[in-house]
Amino acid sequence: MFTENIGFKLHSQIRAEIDNITSYPAHVHPNALEMILVLKGQVRISDTVLKHRLSPGDIHIFNMGDP
Repeated sequence: MFTENIGFKLHSQIRAEIDNITSYPAHVHPNALEMILVLKGQVRISDTVLKHRLSPGDIHIFNMGDP
């Protein structure tokens, strides 16, 4: 697991991306919440305690420091 710091533009507290991901290593954000919204397909994620399968329209929010 690694720490991934989010860089924000000056005077902005929000950064948004649209990604097509097949795999992504476990990580934490010490300076940001991470929200995942599934647009298409399914995503398997793990948080501190549970594993989840997300489908289109599902949202998951990771707290700061939550792997």
